[in-house]
Amino acid sequence: MVMGFLMGMVLAIPIILPPIVFVWWVNSGGFMGAVKTARMKKAPQTQKI
Repeated sequence: MVMGFLMGMVLAIPIILPPIVFVWWVNSGGFMGAVKTARMKKAPQTQKI
C-alpha cells in the first residue's frame, strides 16, 4: 500500500509540476510588468524644450 502510494507520487510529480511552474512564471511576469508600469507613471517626467 505504502509502496504503491510512493510510486504514484514519484510518477505524478514530474507530470504535474511543469504546468504549475509555467503558470506561476507567467503570473509573476505579468505582475512584474504591472509594477514596472506603475513605477514609470509615478516617476517625474523631464520636460523637453
